[in-house]
Amino acid sequence: MILLLGGTSETAPIANSLAEAGLPVLVSMATDVNLDCGRHSGITVRHGRLTEAQMVELIQNQRVRILIDATHPHAAIVHRNARAAARCAGCSYMRFSRPSALETTDDVLTVSSHEYAAEIACRYKRSILLTTGSKILTPYITAAKNAGIMLYVRVLSSEEAVQACYTAGLKEESIIAGRGPYIIEQNRDIIQKYHIGVLVTKDSGAAGGFREKIEAARIEKCIVIVVKRPDEKYGDTFSSYEDLIRSSLRIMKGQK
Repeated sequence: MILLLGGTSETAPIANSLAEAGLPVLVSMATDVNLDCGRHSGITVRHGRLTEAQMVELIQNQRVRILIDATHPHAAIVHRNARAAARCAGCSYMRFSRPSALETTDDVLTVSSHEYAAEIACRYKRSILLTTGSKILTPYITAAKNAGIMLYVRVLSSEEAVQACYTAGLKEESIIAGRGPYIIEQNRDIIQKYHIGVLVTKDSGAAGGFREKIEAARIEKCIVIVVKRPDEKYGDTFSSYEDLIRSSLRIMKGQK
C-alpha cells in the first residue's frame, strides 16, 4: 500500500498514475472539502488531519510501504510529521514538490516570514489582499489594525477556513471565500473591487495560480510581497510525476 498525503492539485494525477501502474493507493486529505483525488478503482480516500502518532498507526494498520507527501510546499509542519512518522514506522518517505514559479524578472519583494511580510505590507499605507491561506492570519491582522489599514483575506470556501478567519478576529466584509486557482481577470476584479494596493502571496508554484496573481498585480500596479518557501532539503524529493512513479515501482518491487 502507498499512503499519499494530498490536498493539492497534484493529488489526482499522482494517485491515478500510481493506481494505473498497479499500485494500491490510500489518499489522506486533511479536510472534508470535496477535492479530486483520482477516480481509479485502486484508490481509496480518507479525510481528517493526522498527528505524527496517528500517521504511524495508519501506516502500520494499512501495511504502508511508501509514504508520498504531496501536500502544499509551505506545509512545513506536515512535512516534518510525515518524515518522522515514516521513519518511526519503517516505511519509505518520498516528497513531491511542485517547482517554484517565481522568476528572477518578477518585480516583487521576497521575504522569509509572515511576520516580516505583514510589517512590510503595512508600510505602504494601502489596502492589502492576503492570499496565503487561513492558517497564519494573526501577524497580518495585528499589523493592519495598528497601521489603520484595510486587510482583505482570500481563503478557501470551506467551513474550516472561514471559521478560522472569524476566530482570528476578521469581520465578514474582510473575508473573500472561493475556490482557486484564479485566472488573471478574476484576480484583477478582486483588486479593483477592494481597491487593493498591496498583494501578499506565497510561492505556491504554477499549479497554485501564482503566475496569474503576479500578472494581475502587475497590470493593476499592485505591490507584491512573496513569502518564500521553507528552506528544507531532505530525502527523496521529486518534481516530476514520471520520476516519482518510477521510483515508487522500484521500491514496491523490492528493487534498488
